[in-house]
Amino acid sequence: MKYDYLLDIIVVTYQQDACLRCLINSFQAQTNPYWKMHIIHDGMNTKFLDLMLGLNGKDRRLTWSITDTRSNDYGHSLRQLGIKKLGNSKYTLITNGDNYYVPIFIEKMCTGEADLVYCDRLHNHKEYKGYLKSELKRKFIDCGSVVVKTSLTKEIGWNSLEYAADWFYISEVLEHTKNTKKVDQCLFVHN
Repeated sequence: MKYDYLLDIIVVTYQQDACLRCLINSFQAQTNPYWKMHIIHDGMNTKFLDLMLGLNGKDRRLTWSITDTRSNDYGHSLRQLGIKKLGNSKYTLITNGDNYYVPIFIEKMCTGEADLVYCDRLHNHKEYKGYLKSELKRKFIDCGSVVVKTSLTKEIGWNSLEYAADWFYISEVLEHTKNTKKVDQCLFVHN
């Protein structure tokens, strides 16, 4: 199948302007430039608006939107909005505005034909800190360390607003495929 680009990136954010700049820069520094990023802010925020207006036209791979009202649900409802905007890409990454990626993330994660590819991560969460080996089970994976074939992401959608919605999304993908691959490298920093 022919794709328009390799990776669709859905970014959900709320008042993460400095970190969001870091995330955007981490993708602009990728060794593989064939990606598109859709950034969705949870409700109106003038700093976010200023940041995005400052970037308008400077990188056509970036698109953005602001929801009319704040959902305040860890960005889960925004992820479903992002999935509706997916294009003709091979893979989809769903992440947050305070995360970032090493420059070889796309190169390592988006080659081959696995339906789901995942990697290890550095984590700075209240319960999980430091280097974490990712496993395809609850509490051992984050959606930011996973790329999924876009066709599967569109088919499955984002169906939970619960705290552990990342896992529910990944587990639904796993119900539709056993074709997974782990990249044994730390390619993702979760803040």
